[in-house]
Amino acid sequence: SKYGADKIGVIMYPRTLIVEARNILVMKFLRTTAEWAIFIDDDIVLPCGSADVYNNEFHAMLPKPFSDYLFIDQMMKNNLPLVGALYFGRHPAGKAQYSGGFESSIENANAHKLVDPGLKPCSWVATGAMKIHRSVFEKIMAEAPKYFPDIIPTQEGRPWGFFRQFGNGIGEDVSFCYRAAK
Repeated sequence: SKYGADKIGVIMYPRTLIVEARNILVMKFLRTTAEWAIFIDDDIVLPCGSADVYNNEFHAMLPKPFSDYLFIDQMMKNNLPLVGALYFGRHPAGKAQYSGGFESSIENANAHKLVDPGLKPCSWVATGAMKIHRSVFEKIMAEAPKYFPDIIPTQEGRPWGFFRQFGNGIGEDVSFCYRAAK
């Protein structure tokens, strides 16, 4: 198969704050030879290549062709260094989890109706379903002394703070995307 156990490794880290878990996972990822890290939160249900399974088993009711997509194929079919999948807050009217969904009620409504699907540039994407090339982390580390000295570990063995939040109300995903864009 194109994506099998021999091609995909899974790294999990339980029992810690999400920000710290993400940072620890990145450090483990950077010790591998893999090019891409894909973050999938445990509360995200992703299209699995079968609309019947996705919509009937998970009650997702995502229209075709989107419900027939295989998430990993969709994420890997471009070489952009950072891509997030479209998903919504945890309730029926939950906002689209990217900057446009929070900044514009029209953009949020269009996302819910899957108007103009496809890749679109935005300020940030939520980390619940995100693909990141290793060069993004490497560039952040190279630029950290100049732009982000607070994310550099101060003790040996501690992870870099790639996902360290800027402040209250600013999520780790928004903070990370800002660093990646910088």
